[in-house]
Amino acid sequence: LYAAGIWVGAERNGVPLVSTGYPETEFYPLLDPKDTIYRSYEGDARGESYPGPADDDGDGLVDEDWLNGRDDDGDGRIDEDFAARGKQMFSCWFSDDQPQARTIWPEHEPLGVRVRQESYQWGEEDFQDFIGVRYWIDNVGDDFLTSLYVGIYADLDAGPREYGSYHLDDMAGFFSGSWCVMQDEAEVPVRISVAYVYDADGDNGLTPSYFGIVFLGHSTDANGKNGLPWFPSRMLTAFRTFKGLAPYVDGGDPTNDFERYDVLATWAFDNNTIATADYRVLLSCGPFSYLAPGSSFFI
Repeated sequence: LYAAGIWVGAERNGVPLVSTGYPETEFYPLLDPKDTIYRSYEGDARGESYPGPADDDGDGLVDEDWLNGRDDDGDGRIDEDFAARGKQMFSCWFSDDQPQARTIWPEHEPLGVRVRQESYQWGEEDFQDFIGVRYWIDNVGDDFLTSLYVGIYADLDAGPREYGSYHLDDMAGFFSGSWCVMQDEAEVPVRISVAYVYDADGDNGLTPSYFGIVFLGHSTDANGKNGLPWFPSRMLTAFRTFKGLAPYVDGGDPTNDFERYDVLATWAFDNNTIATADYRVLLSCGPFSYLAPGSSFFI
């Protein structure tokens, strides 16, 4: 994983806009020293989680004071009621309306969204080869956002770093189907969707493994009050591949919000690659009909 970032795209007043974490870094935290990356772990006394007593502070609410160095619930205590998961957990937040984004990317037009990010890691042998990430997307602006999509864009490179061209001989693909896993004492099928990269053996067998990004779903709201589906939807909208340094019309990266929204929103699953190159991939889900001011969901 060379680099990756979340993309949030929506129409605001009928105009498609997309805020990106990479390659254009349009998300930033405040410059307050408190807005940094926080660390926790399962067993943290402030971060009980199910099936334990998840209401850490006994106020009848669960996870209302997430791990961000601030008193979110106004009770005079900081970070005392959040869910801690994994042997190591990182938490941070960023938004698309900070002034440094416009300074670096003058054409950036913010949607008014804040993203809360948590990542979870484990040390046991069966669980040490992956990292879980959850993103909460909050509409902190004054406008309704419609036809909203969320994507993960990733630059995936396979090969030893000492090879200067290790990223040029890769292949990328997509798999969606059933896989059998152990649940208690039984083996049951689960459906997975994964974008992956592997080395096409341009380094003489030094990189035999695969790297993948698996989409695990998103929150739903049966009332439809925040624009989420009425049914548990775990469908991906698109899987796209892009070639490094190529123009957009020839399969390269999108370069403006209209092109970015188009690749997020167009139902398309690119074929697995047949020629080696430096590839980037995009997984997207949606559409969410609308996201009202003050509403949020997670993927």
